[in-house]
Amino acid sequence: MKRLLILFSAVLLAAAAVLTAALYLGSTQEQVTHQETVLSGDPAGADGLRLSLLYCGLREHPRWSTDYSFGEPDSSRTDFRFHTVVPTRSYPASEYRGVMLNTIGDNLTLEQLSDIFRQENRNGSGQTFSGLLGAYQQLYNETPEGELTNTYLRIGDYCAYYPLMGRLELASGGYHWNSYSSSGYADQRAELAEAFDAYFRIPVLEDDWIQVIVDKRESDAVMESVDVTESRKGSDVFRMYSVGVFFENTAYFTFGALTEQGNMVDTSLIPGGYGLYGYSCNSRGEAEPDSLATLCPLDPTFEPYDMTVDVENRNLLYFSVKDGNRYLTVISLDTMEILQTLCILEDLTSGWQFHKLPEGCLVAVSEEKGISVWEKDDRGLYVFRFTAPLEGGETAYELYDGAYAFDGQRLAVVQKKEVLEASSRTVCGFLVRVYTGSGCTYSGEYTPSLETDWLSARTSLKEVQVSWQ
Repeated sequence: MKRLLILFSAVLLAAAAVLTAALYLGSTQEQVTHQETVLSGDPAGADGLRLSLLYCGLREHPRWSTDYSFGEPDSSRTDFRFHTVVPTRSYPASEYRGVMLNTIGDNLTLEQLSDIFRQENRNGSGQTFSGLLGAYQQLYNETPEGELTNTYLRIGDYCAYYPLMGRLELASGGYHWNSYSSSGYADQRAELAEAFDAYFRIPVLEDDWIQVIVDKRESDAVMESVDVTESRKGSDVFRMYSVGVFFENTAYFTFGALTEQGNMVDTSLIPGGYGLYGYSCNSRGEAEPDSLATLCPLDPTFEPYDMTVDVENRNLLYFSVKDGNRYLTVISLDTMEILQTLCILEDLTSGWQFHKLPEGCLVAVSEEKGISVWEKDDRGLYVFRFTAPLEGGETAYELYDGAYAFDGQRLAVVQKKEVLEASSRTVCGFLVRVYTGSGCTYSGEYTPSLETDWLSARTSLKEVQVSWQ
């Protein structure tokens, strides 16, 4: 009887799936159309713009691929497919960061250390650690069950150089490693930890403190840290962070060399000093610690923001911040020569972001300065085209997920339309704005036919690709 019930349930589930697919198929007999609502300007300003839209239904199994051409609405076409297995997206290698570096002491590390100490106590191996890790272990072991310890540690009392932790992020996979646990790794993480610690020897600041909390009031003990800046007058702290990109089996990266108070840390012990660093990977996609090297010098007074690659011209694009200004540095991957350094945003106090377009342009967005466009020349260097104020009170954050295209004069920005209800969700609609040196020449809202039927609770605009014809 039990087997019959299981079989009957399976048949019902299969029938439900078939019925759902049939309803989806029945709803797509007609092409997806779009209702246009002009918000400002002339729709002719978008003529020649082409959108490739991907709408996804329940759990992304049903998919509507729609092409929409501005100025030729009758040319729109829809291809519907119901996928039993949801297609997975593959990322280009240049979207991986290669390596991310931090100084040990953040909450993630201490949470991992709590597990290590707890396991040591259970096993009774009696292993003791030295340096800053030894101080953490002592605090952990001396905190009675059911109680909380809150104290301060001066990092320089336990180590001469900042201990590091990192994450490898490659197309072949990724994993964390850190100085403290290197001896327990069964793979190449031990070599990585030793190589990075030996290469990046940064002396600890004299008065760099961290606040450490050990909480054993619950069944699972927790350790966490708080950076001390104001509670210790005159103290200065350094917490490493890095930016990087992975390209053609090489990870390129740099780190921020400034303290909380804007002072430079001592980078004289790093081979080659402060700059752009890199390491290579073998044919299996594994990092080669011995290849770690300084590739070219950089100005340590610039704070790193991001890094990406211009694949066509084989240039590295390094974005940084100094004195409220945002900069772009273009570095040749073949010669490691700095080809160009330009200020792309001046006197900025609020958030900003940049977008690298497929045609090679760069777009910078901020609430204060608006939207700016740089076009790439034949050498891979960037030439300023125009700046225009944002339309409709948009913010840089709202445009983070926007799609962009530039035809030499017009910049198209397509933004998914969201509605805020009891729970926020993205619906099928989208906004289109066209910018030129004169400002926003067209703004329109587009609502697809999918949004008007029973599918609207299950469909969303998944992907947008933009181009000019």
